[in-house]
Amino acid sequence: MNRLLLVMFVGLALWAQESEPHWIVGVKVGQSDFSDLNRCIDCEPDDVEDGSWDEKDTSFGLVAGYQINRYFSVETGWTHYGKLQERAEAGFEDEPTVGLKLTSIPVFAVGRFLFNEAFSVHAKAGYHFYKGSIDFGDVLDDFDVNFSQSGQDFIYGVGLAANLKHNLEISLDYERAEVPFKFEGEKYNTHLTEINLGLRYHF
Repeated sequence: MNRLLLVMFVGLALWAQESEPHWIVGVKVGQSDFSDLNRCIDCEPDDVEDGSWDEKDTSFGLVAGYQINRYFSVETGWTHYGKLQERAEAGFEDEPTVGLKLTSIPVFAVGRFLFNEAFSVHAKAGYHFYKGSIDFGDVLDDFDVNFSQSGQDFIYGVGLAANLKHNLEISLDYERAEVPFKFEGEKYNTHLTEINLGLRYHF
């Protein structure tokens, strides 16, 4: 169903030609927030881990896209969501802990509503192709210290944008995605959100 909606959205964008098409490039920086890092889908209740994580970190990335008309665009990019570190238990602050890194390449169809020539709001939906790695460091001396996994899932978001001079645009976006992964044969599903501030150049 999600794929059908995405195809319909892109098809509508291609049909609704109204203004001069052009390219978009930009950068962004924000804060990522993971939740339910220990939410195991098919674990027994007694097997669910109780670990605690620093679930927020600084995110940054690149943006590229094609503005089809005033109301629709197709966008992609690259995002690094930072490193999430497992919190050490009380009394064991000097002990090594596990770290988690995640990067993603999203592909969005974006619809825009213009208040006037300077301000607009937008909504976007698509898929992101992610790669995550878990760094065990010195936690497990007899274990392969790096575990990585890639996948894809649905991503969506909303935002505000303001036009500046010289074809520049500043934007504030909220994005949300699912990041399912497997570890030691168990399935986990993590919610990922990001709030970012972006600067884009239209040409």
